[in-house]
Amino acid sequence: MNMNPESMISGDGGLRVPATSVTWLQFLQLSRVTNSEQGGWDYKSYWEKRCLGKLRNAEFLKTWTKNSLEENARPKPRDNDFRFDRDFSVSRNGLLAENNDSWDKHSENTLNTKIFYNRNKKGIIPPAGKIVGFEIPLAAESDGQLKVDLFGLGCLESDEKEKFISITELKKADNTNNSPLLALTEAVCYGLQLIRCKDSLLKDPTLVKEKIMSDHFKNIRLVLAAPTGYWKYWISSNLEKRLNEIIAQANVILVPHHQFSLHLYTLRDEDVRM
Repeated sequence: MNMNPESMISGDGGLRVPATSVTWLQFLQLSRVTNSEQGGWDYKSYWEKRCLGKLRNAEFLKTWTKNSLEENARPKPRDNDFRFDRDFSVSRNGLLAENNDSWDKHSENTLNTKIFYNRNKKGIIPPAGKIVGFEIPLAAESDGQLKVDLFGLGCLESDEKEKFISITELKKADNTNNSPLLALTEAVCYGLQLIRCKDSLLKDPTLVKEKIMSDHFKNIRLVLAAPTGYWKYWISSNLEKRLNEIIAQANVILVPHHQFSLHLYTLRDEDVRM
């Protein structure tokens, strides 16, 4: 990674990260902690103008993507214990007992738990394929970093020989703090870390049983799934097209070995009546 010789501390005490060193994770972390007065963008009033508009077809996204895949990029990739075989905790079993018949009434933990528990129900999140894990950690340093909500495997409908991995990022209906752009940023971070964990994931006992292959990593689906209430709050014209313009810049670096594809999905109430 190219390093700028200047100090990251500016004369007035501000912190500075050279553009040539920015990673997607740094962008995500900064986006989570800055408020609107500090230039934070993840608010309904600002997310499109301050950020979405600036990231569409932005050349620097190629640099962010390349930096994120460097060997010394943080966090370090996890090399074992991806926890695909974990059991539900007592608290998660309690979430399963909730009787709400609408996704709009569920927390993100409940969404995650109910979807995984009923993962074999046909069509619960079609673009995710076969869901084989939940809250899958991809970072070596901390259990709290880069956990995939739902991890899936599958074959593309158009060609049974073509494999894919899916990363599903869930948002609850009343989440007014995290825009679809932040959800995409989270998914991109997970997708890039997934690539860095490839060799270790190919050896994971659960995934070996699922017949995971290197070809699965060629097509990584980023699935943003949420109830109707979430999409109504964050509705925006041409949202999918504009998010895909961001993905396209990352793919310039990833192709031909890997490729991201974006899938926006609305959770259906009929699927919550388990």
